[in-house]
Amino acid sequence: MYVKITNGEVDTYPYNVGQLRRDNPNTSFPKQIPDDMLASYGIYQVTYLDRPTINERTQKIEQESQPSLIDDSWTVGWIIS
Repeated sequence: MYVKITNGEVDTYPYNVGQLRRDNPNTSFPKQIPDDMLASYGIYQVTYLDRPTINERTQKIEQESQPSLIDDSWTVGWIIS
């Protein structure tokens, strides 16, 4: 899964390579698009953090709805309340 970033902010999530091809119909992309080429279009792979262990009786958990930039990687984590 990918995220499209515009001006440093999440533009579209989730995003995929098919959408990139549709958004750029006059561009010929290779079958396997390298990460550096995707980045030139503002497209980055999303990393999903493992679900943490919680106390089900006292805590609630939900996956974040948008990725955040953490250590140079667009990441989807968890919200514990």
